[in-house]
Amino acid sequence: MIEYTPIIWVCKKCGSHEVETKQWVDCNTERISWQLDRIDNSDTWCRRCENHNGCVTQSEFDEILENKTTDNVQ
Repeated sequence: MIEYTPIIWVCKKCGSHEVETKQWVDCNTERISWQLDRIDNSDTWCRRCENHNGCVTQSEFDEILENKTTDNVQ
């Protein structure tokens, strides 16, 4: 059995999971076009920051945070 690991998206600035993105909806069928494997950062919203900061995956955010911590240690 193949195990599916969902992508966890977070705010690029604060790391909050409280992020939203716009989706296309067919006006006639009300069907949503799901494309959450990639996010258009111009259409995101962080409810914690109340701003359009963009989204990254949780692992990308962790890497950014780790690099910032490493840079400050020098």
